Amino acid sequence: MGKPKLSLHAPADHVISLTSTEGPLDSLLCGQLSLSNVPPQCDIHITLARVGRLKQGKATNDEAASTKFIRELGFMGSQKEQKREQFDYKSAEKLSGCLISPPQATSGSKPVKCGFKLPIPAYLPATAALPSVDICYTIFAICTQPNGKTVQCSQDLRIIRKNAEPVRLEPSRKISFPESPLAVRASFDTPNLGTKNITIPTTMQLQGLSLPSTSSMRINETRWLVPREIKWEFEETAVLVTGFPDSTGHVPMSTAQRVLKKRKLATGTENLKLKYPFTRSGNTFVRMLEDGSGMEIPFPVSAPKTTQLGDSTALSVAGSHILHTVLCSEPAPNAELPQKRFAVYLEYKLHIWLRIGEDVFDEASGDLVNRKMDEMAYTVLCPLTTQQAALVQHDGEQHEEEPLPVIPPRYDGVWEQPPPDYTTYS
Repeated sequence: MGKPKLSLHAPADHVISLTSTEGPLDSLLCGQLSLSNVPPQCDIHITLARVGRLKQGKATNDEAASTKFIRELGFMGSQKEQKREQFDYKSAEKLSGCLISPPQATSGSKPVKCGFKLPIPAYLPATAALPSVDICYTIFAICTQPNGKTVQCSQDLRIIRKNAEPVRLEPSRKISFPESPLAVRASFDTPNLGTKNITIPTTMQLQGLSLPSTSSMRINETRWLVPREIKWEFEETAVLVTGFPDSTGHVPMSTAQRVLKKRKLATGTENLKLKYPFTRSGNTFVRMLEDGSGMEIPFPVSAPKTTQLGDSTALSVAGSHILHTVLCSEPAPNAELPQKRFAVYLEYKLHIWLRIGEDVFDEASGDLVNRKMDEMAYTVLCPLTTQQAALVQHDGEQHEEEPLPVIPPRYDGVWEQPPPDYTTYS
């Protein structure tokens, strides 16, 4: 008999679908194992293993963050970016498995294929390669021969968590500013997935732009706050929670430590051309509000294609413990202590800067009569949280109510003791 050989043939990616009603469900990864020269009495174990690593981050050029790093729980990039340390099966965390009993025909040199179905738990975080965190999965096939020697093969598996429904983002609150009539509100349409990036159609609603006349103005003149420029920045905050499990096998929130890692993923600028009346031909496209005192300005916000808006990366918390954490590959500092575990979730924010001037126009011709030299700058911070609509019964039919925000759980009310101070990787 020749040397035993094993070869795995399974999909490179496995998608865990998320729905607002049922949540993620356990699934099966279907594949094939090709084997030859394997004794029929040798069962073959198929195992899903995971390695999680905490890495000390290096200084990063923010402008290159969207291309150099991969974001978020789920999100592998180029082959170069995917390079990582050798996967160590012995130290890896074993998550699920199945057993294959080879048929009699495998004792020959001709390869025989056997199908398998490997359970994939729904709670698994996605494959990730963040500046401070690395989570990777591999499928192993292991056969122990009668002489005690083992034969094994492996195949990398990328776990992807994906929303099965369109993502809808919660609009920002209406924001007013001291000593200014201006009020601002940002809203977002369904993000569009392109070949290179994700585009989020964004609308800035500006109220209070029409100003009262002054004593120096003529009766046929009108005074306005006029938007000149919109700048935006797309930011990601990775919140990494680490700790040692207690007797329950889970990490107590009272002893966990938190690390924040922020990075800028994309920026953009919209130079606005607005002459009175503001909906005239040649102007930047705007929609005037019904009361005539403000306008809506639509503009696109782009983010890296790997951005997983709507992905459920919030911590899974039960009582005072964090569930479904990842085993850290780093050995415990003390032999009496268990290995450290960690969980990570992501938050997204959109920073918007408005540059606004004050102009006086002739109402009849639209000509600029006077312009105030000083300009004002306003800053708006919009957390990008997903929303879901509640279905209610009316006259025997289901109707969709106003969407409700879905926000990751807050820590403050569940810590048994005050949490330790935040630290940040360099």
